[in-house]
Amino acid sequence: MAGTMSIRLSDGLPAMVVEVLSPDHETVKQLMLGPSSVAKVEVPSEASFIRLRLPSGRNVTLRHSGDLNYVVTREDIEGARSRPTTVRPPEMSSTVRQVREAQYRSSVGRASMKSGGPPLTGGGPAPAGPPQSEAYTGQLLPSGVKIEWSQGALGEVSDFGRQVTFSPTPSYRPSELRLHTTVGSSVVVRLPGNVDDALLTVNQLKSGKHVSLRVSTSSELADVVGGYLSRGDYYSAEAMTEWAESAERMLMAKMADPWAATVGAYLLFRLGRFDLMHDWARNLANGFTEIPDGCILWAMQSIQERKDGAAATEYLLKAVQRGLPVYTHGLKLLTQGLRLIGPEGEKALTELSKKTGRVLWTSPFTAVFEDLLETVDSETTVEIGYLARA
Repeated sequence: MAGTMSIRLSDGLPAMVVEVLSPDHETVKQLMLGPSSVAKVEVPSEASFIRLRLPSGRNVTLRHSGDLNYVVTREDIEGARSRPTTVRPPEMSSTVRQVREAQYRSSVGRASMKSGGPPLTGGGPAPAGPPQSEAYTGQLLPSGVKIEWSQGALGEVSDFGRQVTFSPTPSYRPSELRLHTTVGSSVVVRLPGNVDDALLTVNQLKSGKHVSLRVSTSSELADVVGGYLSRGDYYSAEAMTEWAESAERMLMAKMADPWAATVGAYLLFRLGRFDLMHDWARNLANGFTEIPDGCILWAMQSIQERKDGAAATEYLLKAVQRGLPVYTHGLKLLTQGLRLIGPEGEKALTELSKKTGRVLWTSPFTAVFEDLLETVDSETTVEIGYLARA
């Protein structure tokens, strides 16, 4: 018997894609649902059920026998977990947290990039902020992996030296995390300036070392969108069409958080919603010169929507001059765009290839391997992603 299914996510859960399926596993509807929001879907049978496509990449199927009222809780998700996954790092010690808060209080003219905080003003160079400490450098034992963070950041080592939790200060500039996995081999990761927590874990396995970097930013929505896009889960991304206006607002509020705006622009570009992008990607490119992604977005929008080859060439070449994009999605678009603009693009692509070398394409953030020796470190695996919120 047909009926109306009601679906609600409990408080504390992240936004996620929900797929409603009929008893014969045909998709009835796919939608994006946020915490505490309710969706009503007409289904062909009371035996219809749902599949959750979590931001972490896991799929969870929930069935109610003859009951079309679904209230999804964290216990439902945890109960369906087949194996442990990365969770958010524990709170930093009170001493470290107090030092971090003191840094914020000593800031002059600096505003938090957290949601709801007053916006940062102006583009281009980052605000001065509190005095920056030396770039964080540590060593994880017993694996011997060394780490360097380009900007001032507070870190704590735990779990017998296998884990480091970072809590960097917000900035308009991207930060750079360098992981020295072995002598002569390292991984350089570009990270957005709105990262609020980063968890680095190193495990020594029989086959070699496994290095895992998980980060979260001040924008949970941007993390959700970025996670789907980085995995190439465009099937789920299409379900975000109804959320396109949220992405538009993220892009419109670029002065408050240009990093979340960049992710929102990538989603709108993927959905082909140029009507919601307007010319804000150009403003992002011109106003925040530390973020090459803005140039890439405006160039590719100029190609797709405006058929403006001159603007595309100008901004693609600017992007190469400004350095590697922060997001891997941008690096993919940049290489595609450079191939489209002729000899100038081919020349720039050659220069770009010299900067990148080997790329970790599965990472949401641009990560490249630097092998200073002829022998490539083949015994270390690196995994980069967002901190799991569910």
